[in-house]
Amino acid sequence: NGQEAIEVLEKSEPNEFSVILMDIMMPIMDGYTATAKIRKNKREDIASIPVLAVTANAFEYYKKQAEDYGMNGYVTKPLSKENLYEEISKALKD
Repeated sequence: NGQEAIEVLEKSEPNEFSVILMDIMMPIMDGYTATAKIRKNKREDIASIPVLAVTANAFEYYKKQAEDYGMNGYVTKPLSKENLYEEISKALKD
């Protein structure tokens, strides 16, 4: 769940993670809320880490919503290896 993701990040070494694949629909805390909390984190390495939305929702509305919450990319399920690599590459270049 999103709360666990935040806890893992906060316990991590600085810059331990390069990118986050964030499922949107999770119990306890959804991916949008988790991303918003990540963006407000006091550790700069956490607050600035690229977050890619992973979801079954392919509609433009959901993609825009992910951007509004601070996500850097959007990948739809079922995942395509090529699409996933492309989104990760774009996110890491920014």
